[in-house]
Amino acid sequence: MARLLMQVWNILGIEATDDAGKIKKAYAAKLKQHHPEDDPEGYQRLREAYDQALKLAKQQRKKAESLAAEESQEQWDDARPFFSVTGTGQHEGEGVDEFEPELGPGEIEGNEPGFESGDGAEEEIERETTYVHRHLTGFGQNLPPEPSDPMELFMERIERLYDDFPSRIDPDRWMELLHSDAIWNVSIQSNLSDRFLYFMDEHYFVPEAVWTLLERTFHWSETAAEDPEDFRDEFPNVYAYAVEKPSLLHMGYGSLVQANETDIEHFLWLREKGLLAMLDQKYEAAAMVLEEASEMFGADPDVVRLLTECYAQTGEQDKALQAGSRLIQLQPDEIDGYLYRARLWFDQGSLNECLYDANRVLERFPTHMSALSLAGRCYMKLGDFDKAYDMFKRITDEQPDDIEAVLAMADINMQKFDELKTGRTQGGTAERKKLQQALGKKPLGTRLKQGGYFLLTGKWFSLIILVILQLYAASSFAKYTGESLIGYFVHADKPLEIRTVASVDELGRLPAKVDGVRFALENAEYTGVVQVATKEEDEEEIRYLKEEEAQKQGPDSVISGYLFVGELNGKQLIVLANQEQAEKMGGRHQIELEGTVRDTDPDIVSEYQAWRSQMAEAEAAAAALPEKDEADKIKNSLERMKKIQNNLPFMYPEPETYIDTVKAPTSDGHVRIPVRFYILLFILALFYISVIAEIRRIWRFLRYN
Repeated sequence: MARLLMQVWNILGIEATDDAGKIKKAYAAKLKQHHPEDDPEGYQRLREAYDQALKLAKQQRKKAESLAAEESQEQWDDARPFFSVTGTGQHEGEGVDEFEPELGPGEIEGNEPGFESGDGAEEEIERETTYVHRHLTGFGQNLPPEPSDPMELFMERIERLYDDFPSRIDPDRWMELLHSDAIWNVSIQSNLSDRFLYFMDEHYFVPEAVWTLLERTFHWSETAAEDPEDFRDEFPNVYAYAVEKPSLLHMGYGSLVQANETDIEHFLWLREKGLLAMLDQKYEAAAMVLEEASEMFGADPDVVRLLTECYAQTGEQDKALQAGSRLIQLQPDEIDGYLYRARLWFDQGSLNECLYDANRVLERFPTHMSALSLAGRCYMKLGDFDKAYDMFKRITDEQPDDIEAVLAMADINMQKFDELKTGRTQGGTAERKKLQQALGKKPLGTRLKQGGYFLLTGKWFSLIILVILQLYAASSFAKYTGESLIGYFVHADKPLEIRTVASVDELGRLPAKVDGVRFALENAEYTGVVQVATKEEDEEEIRYLKEEEAQKQGPDSVISGYLFVGELNGKQLIVLANQEQAEKMGGRHQIELEGTVRDTDPDIVSEYQAWRSQMAEAEAAAAALPEKDEADKIKNSLERMKKIQNNLPFMYPEPETYIDTVKAPTSDGHVRIPVRFYILLFILALFYISVIAEIRRIWRFLRYN
């Protein structure tokens, strides 16, 4: 048994103790070596030793408390004869005779010498007696603490941890709390997770390491995956910091330990607000918020870094340089400040200063691509082509497909070759041959393969999206307009063509490119048929009805045209006219009209045939001779039938076309495309521009190779 107990303390790495705090600290320290995910067996042994140690400590404390209680009782028994008096005047525990002191002058029974009777004296005696009784009652006793809810106790510890900023940013303190008994208590585990979730959504300014630890403990990502939108709406901060975990949101907290008299919560809120404004590209607003945060505490590197970026975006170069220098002062061993300032120096044309900062970065990270590129461009502008070439060569050694570096090296070789040819620099034949070899062109097939490889690796995503959008746009456009995308815009600007026709036969021979016709209609007669437009939801229905029936339609139905029949070079022609044209036709023998030739609607044919039959019967009846006998009657019937047949030229075959003069002819005969197609074309244009720019860069490379 003793060996097992010693093994418990050996696993924890401490001496035997009844101090639960020491046991928990030892457990938290060992937990780093035996993480449950990395070493489950070691973690199991550690957890069992931890539980056993707490149990032993608790037993030891109870034993010590029991011994203390017994000693207290003995002390109380010893002290009791001096403080407890019987009602008869004997000291308890002593076998002495009854003793009553003699009363002196002025004393009354029940008072001590020197005390006068009265209410004040009685109150003083009662107060002293109560004080002594209260202290004697608790003498030597260890009163147990009042029972408390373990979940409430745990949340109180969390609140105290968060309020103490140095402890808040220490992941070890969080780990110690997260491995307390409350976390492993199955009866409160679910409620505790919910309480903790609400707490962290309101108190979310903790380091990324703490968020990672909380996520591993409570698995909030799994909870969010069940209903992401609902989780994000209810716990937006936990979702942002623990689930999405963008690296931009997680900034440093270590420097704030020095901000003793600063309202840290307000400072962190301002810092976050400035960052979010920057992400929305509201740089001026972000700068104002970050400047306020900097006034509160100016030694936070993250605020200075964000200010540097804001000033650079708003064009305040001097402020940006000052902020960059301040960042270097705060973090002299980090490269961010030097890199920011090097870019600013280069934009201002301060090449030597840019080189200094770029070289400081390269001292720590010799293969830093941005620093090498900046240094190479500086050397090129300073005319030091050898050093520039060396910088870009170091880039291609790490990334052979970096087109910018390859092009820069080709430009350097070309400039050096031109200087050798013109004699501006000294160099022998060997140098010229070396440059010619470097500039020598590869076979066309090799260059095309290399160019295709560069294009696919550099713009593979843009090419895929471009192909998908192009296929979608082409198919949707053709389905909607009946024309190809190119054909639509080719025909969009063609001039309006209206041709004059003199006969019905010419209408049938008109080419498709004609937008409208001009003609002179004679002997126009109103058929009594009107075109009615009825709006149903977002669509418009066109019908042809008798005018009497059209008048009975509801308010949604509007008469949009009147059907006339006239003559064109002796042959009848159906014309749809508006109200103004209809009024003019009623009083004229001939009228000039313009319209669009359209295919005849079946309803128009039906109404026209009905009208023509009525007209034929009316004409035959009007031309009938007086009937004197049965022979005249038969003769009139034959004549009437003959006239009806002669007046039905369109009964067989049916008319195939009519002329719509309600709307003036336009060149917009093809369908007008909706706005969504213009948006799609704009997106296509952006992708085309991106790909074309890449092709231009590749072409420059292929020219030099």
